[in-house]
Amino acid sequence: MKRRFSLLAVLASASLVCALAAGRCASGPEADKEVPDVTGADVPAGDLKADIPAAEVHADAPTEVAPDARAPVPESVELADEEGNVVTVSLDPLGIVATRGAEVVWDGSDSPLMLGFVETYSDDVRYDPELPADDVQWVTLENAVEYREEDDGARIVTYEPVPGRKVELAMRLPADGIVTFTFGPREWKNEVNARIRYRSADETENFYGLGENFDHVARRGTFRHMYHMVDEESESYYNEAHFPIPLLVSTNGSGLFVEERRPGVFDVCKEDPHVVSATFSAPSLKFHLLFAKTPLEVLTRYVEITGKPAVPPQWVFGILQWRNEVSGQAMVMDDAEKMREWDLPCSGIWVDRPFATGHESFVFDPDKYPDSAQMVQDLNALGYRVGIWSAPYLSEDVPEAYETAVENGYFVESDDISFNQFGQLVDFTNPGLVELWQSLIGNATSIGIEGFKLDYGEDVLTGGLLWGKAFKVTANFHNGETEQTMHHWYHYFYHKTYQDTLEGDGFLLSRAGCFGDQTVTTVCWPGDLDSDFHYHREDGHVGGLPAAIAGGLSLSVSGYPFYGSDTGGFRHNRPSEEVLLRWVQQTSLSTVLQFGGGGDNHNPWDFKKYVEQVDGEEVISHYDEETVDIWRRYSRLHIRLFPYTYSYAVKAGETGVPVLRPLGMVHPELNQHPDFQYFFGEALWVAPVNRGGTTLEVIIPPGKWIGWFDREPHNGPETKQFDVPLDSLVLLVREGAIIPMLRETVDTLAPASHPEVDSYANDPGRLHVRVFPGPEVSTFTTVLGPAFSVTPEAGGFKLAWESATSHFTSVQFEIDLKNLSGSLPIPPTVSAPGGDLAEAASKAALEECQDCYFVDEEEMWLYVRPAGGDGAFSIK
Repeated sequence: MKRRFSLLAVLASASLVCALAAGRCASGPEADKEVPDVTGADVPAGDLKADIPAAEVHADAPTEVAPDARAPVPESVELADEEGNVVTVSLDPLGIVATRGAEVVWDGSDSPLMLGFVETYSDDVRYDPELPADDVQWVTLENAVEYREEDDGARIVTYEPVPGRKVELAMRLPADGIVTFTFGPREWKNEVNARIRYRSADETENFYGLGENFDHVARRGTFRHMYHMVDEESESYYNEAHFPIPLLVSTNGSGLFVEERRPGVFDVCKEDPHVVSATFSAPSLKFHLLFAKTPLEVLTRYVEITGKPAVPPQWVFGILQWRNEVSGQAMVMDDAEKMREWDLPCSGIWVDRPFATGHESFVFDPDKYPDSAQMVQDLNALGYRVGIWSAPYLSEDVPEAYETAVENGYFVESDDISFNQFGQLVDFTNPGLVELWQSLIGNATSIGIEGFKLDYGEDVLTGGLLWGKAFKVTANFHNGETEQTMHHWYHYFYHKTYQDTLEGDGFLLSRAGCFGDQTVTTVCWPGDLDSDFHYHREDGHVGGLPAAIAGGLSLSVSGYPFYGSDTGGFRHNRPSEEVLLRWVQQTSLSTVLQFGGGGDNHNPWDFKKYVEQVDGEEVISHYDEETVDIWRRYSRLHIRLFPYTYSYAVKAGETGVPVLRPLGMVHPELNQHPDFQYFFGEALWVAPVNRGGTTLEVIIPPGKWIGWFDREPHNGPETKQFDVPLDSLVLLVREGAIIPMLRETVDTLAPASHPEVDSYANDPGRLHVRVFPGPEVSTFTTVLGPAFSVTPEAGGFKLAWESATSHFTSVQFEIDLKNLSGSLPIPPTVSAPGGDLAEAASKAALEECQDCYFVDEEEMWLYVRPAGGDGAFSIK
C-alpha cells in the first residue's frame, strides 16, 4: 500500500513526531561550517565517487597564498571549449556571461553570486533559503585581492567583499559543454546562505527541469522548493516534492545544475520576470553551467556529471498490475487469471501490502499466502514477473532483526522522526544495516521476487512552517551527514540497498529520489494522485490525470526518463469509467503502463457498480465489456510499440535524452509550452484528453502529421479542435516515420510456460513495421537489431532493411498509401532486385507466402512480406 496520511494527521497521531516545543529541534552548526574544495582537482565528469553520486567533498580551509605566489588579478578570464561555447568571467566585480557565437546564452553579468552571513550564529534558527533570518547580511563578490591558476586548469580568485571576510571562487572547464564553479568562504564566519542569480534574455526564453512538478512542465513564472516540506493548503499536507532536482534547462540550449543537497529554492522569473535565482541554506556552493546545441542535449551534460539513468528490463515495458491492500494469494491469482481470460496483455504484478508477517520481514504471511513460492511459480508460468511493496521501516513484528538493529544503532538517530505506523526509520548509510536488510530481502528474492515498489522515504525533513510557526528537525546518520543533506540523499542509499540485491531482470519502482539516484531507480511513480481530472492544487487537491502527465514530463527533462503513474489515480475512490479510460489512453503512450490504486481495484473487468461520496458529491464507478474492449485496445497498443519504445529507452539510458519530450524542448522557436501534450520519441505526438469531455484543442507540431487511427493528414504548426469520443485518442505520427511493432496477439514480454499465453520472450515472432513514406529519406534502427530506411525514387520509393531476422523470425511491412506525397498507381507494383513480388489474394494469404504483398484498396494499406534476410524492394 502507498497511502500517504496527511502530515497534519500524522503529527497529531504521533506517527511522525517533529519536536516543535522549546526550540529543541536543532541541526547544529557543524554541517554549515564546511568550506569548498577549491584547491584540489575537480571530480571527473561522470565519475562522482562511483557508488555515492555527487558526494560533497570539502577540504580544510586553504592556507594563505604566499605574496610571491600571487598573480595580478586580470580583468577577466575566458573558458572556451571545442564546441564554440565561451564563458567570460569578469573578475572585479564578478560577472559571468556565456556565449555561443554572437548569442548570449547565460547572463550573469550583474553580481551573479552572493553569500549571506549572520553576525551571531544560532542553533535555534533555521536559516531557511526561502525565508532567511532578518539578520542575514548579503555580500557580492567584489574587491578581488588574489588570483592564481592551478596545474589542473582551475582559475581561483579570492575576494574580500568586506574587511576580514574572504571568499574564494574557483572556475574549471572539465569537459566540453560543462563549466564548473565553486565559491565559498576561505574561513567559515557564520555564512548561512548562498545564492546564484542571472538574467533571462526575454520572455520567449523558458525553462524546464527542477524535478517532478505537478503544476506545469515549463517553469517560467514559478517558485520551486528543493526539499520536502509541510503545505497546509494541500490535501496531502505536504508540497509533493518527491523528486526535487536542482537542474534548470533553458530553451536556448543552456542549463544550470547546482550540485548541492542542502535545502534550496528556485525562483524562475516569478518575483522579477527578468531574473532567475537559486538560493540554498549553504555556506558554499558548487554549480555547473551546461551548454549544448539543443535543449534536450543539455540533459546529456547533466548525466555526464551525475550518472546515466538505469534502464528498466524489457518486461517492464509490457504493463504492470497491482491492487491496493491485497487480501491474499487467491486474490492475486484471480487477477492474474482474469487478465488472461479477458485477453488483456500484462507482464508483471505487484503484491501490495499487507502481505508480510511484519515490517519488513519480506516473508509472506502464511495465513494469507499458504504457498507464496508456488504462487510466484504459477504467476511466472502465466507470463508475469512478480514484485512486492516495501518501505524503509523495521518493526518489533520482526523481533530478531529489530533487536539486532537496536543493539547496533541501525536506526536513524533523531528525536524528531518517528514513523510508528510501520516501524522505525532505518539508516541505509550504515553498512551493518545494509547487510542485515539485504539478508531480509533475500527472503523474497529466494522465492523468485524480481522487483520492489519502494514507498515512502520522505521522513527526513529539515523543518518548515506548521500552523504559522517555524520548526527545525534534527537527524544524524552513520556516514556523518545530517538532515541538512540527507533529506536530499536518503533515497539513494535506500534504493541502492535493494538494487544491489537484484540480478538480471530485477527493477525498482520508486516514489522519491534525488540527483544521482537515477542511476539506481529504474522507474518513478508520482505517489498518491487523485482519481479524477483535478489540476494540481485546484481546491487543495494534489491533482489527478493532469498532474500525472505534467509530473512525468517534468521528470523526463530532469534526468529521470522512466515513469508510470497509477492508471486511474489513487486518492478518494475507484475511478469512473471516463477517468480510467482517459488515463489508460495516456499511459499507453508513456514509458510504463501500470494500473492499480485506491478503491477496491482498478480492474476494468470488475463490473460491480461502486457508488461513493467524494467531496460531498456522488461518484459512480461502473465498468462493462465495452470498458474492457477499450482498455484492451490501448494496452495492446502499448505492448506492441515495445520495439519503438525500447529503442528510445536505451538511448535515454545512454544520453539522458528522454522518451517523453515537451514541445518547448523540441521546438523552442514556437514559444509554446503545453503541459499535457508531448512527443513520444521523435515520430509520435500525443494529446490525451485530460480534463473530461469529448473535445480537445491540439497543437500540431511543425511538419506534416497523420492520424494514427484515422490517418487524416494535419499540417503544423497550427492549433486545431478535435472531436475525441471516449474510445479515441489524438495520436499523430510524423510523415516519414518508420514504427516497428510486435504482433497483435502478444500477451507478455516475460517468459511464459502456459501454452495459451503468447510470450514475446519465448518467441519474438514476426516484426511488423508500419511505414508512412514522405518526400525525404527516413531511417529507424532498433536496439533489437533490425534497421530500416525509406528512400524516395522517381514515381515511388524504395524500402530497405538489414538484420530484420537477426532477432525476429520474419518481418512484415504495413505501408500507408493514403498520405503519399506523390502520385502512385493503386494498386502499385512491388519489385525486388530479383523481380516483381507476387500479389496475394488477401491479407490472410500473406501467412502462406513469402516475397508477396497485398493491397487493401478500401483502407489504403499496402502489406508486404519479404523473404528472410537483408533486402529491399521498390514501390511504383
